[in-house]
Order: sequence, then C-alpha cells, then structure tokens
Amino acid sequence: MTDRHRIIVERYLEAWNATDAILRAKAVASAWDLSGIYNSSMGNAKGHDDLVGLIAGFRARFPGALFHLAGDIHNLDDIISVEWEILYPDCEAPAATGRDIIVVAANDRIQAVHSTFSGAINERVTDPGGQFR
Repeated sequence: MTDRHRIIVERYLEAWNATDAILRAKAVASAWDLSGIYNSSMGNAKGHDDLVGLIAGFRARFPGALFHLAGDIHNLDDIISVEWEILYPDCEAPAATGRDIIVVAANDRIQAVHSTFSGAINERVTDPGGQFR
C-alpha cells in the first residue's frame, strides 16, 4: 500500500461521512472521476450528481452512522481492496461491515466501486426499499 492509495481511500470515506451537502459535493468531486460509478446491493450511482444523491440518501436514512476502515488497505496497481464498518457513536458493535473493490482512474480519482456487505446488517441500517434513496 502506498500513500497514493491511502489518500484515495481517505477521500472516499470522507465523501461517505460528509454530513454537510456542500462538503459532500466537494468530497465526491475530489474522490471520484466525473464518470465514476458505485455498485452495491444497497444502491447504484453514475457520475457526481448521482453519487452525491446516493450518499445524501444514506446520510438522511442513517444519521450519525460513519464509515471506518476495518483493516488494511490492499492494492494491486490501480485496484484497491478495503474492508469497512459502519459505526454509530452510541454503539460499540458495527451496524454493518463490508468490502469495497475500488478501481482507480489515471487521474487518481475513483472510476468504480463495487461494494459488498459481509454478514448481517442490523435493523438500524436495514433499508426495505433496497436502496438508500
């Protein structure tokens, strides 16, 4: 893992954890390529506007929840693998855990994220509609 990969992951988590709409849009622009995509069982997005909207939906539905790294950052050239957990400030146990495979574009911004959840997601983060928004 290089500093370059750590910076990419930090920008990615910053976008997901941004509670302010303006800061969220700036974080998405800093982290993702203009045509960047996000794919998971909880939602899909393409381009900055969709990404900002998806993350805003997550923030609205799960206020206070924050993404944290749950392990080391692994990489092979422009592919990064990270494990994460969603924590609430008032809970010790993670609300959810997962792994993201991040594909990095030539401009060091995220081209694609493929996200999977590991294990059960507790009721506090269950979205019966199947997406964050």
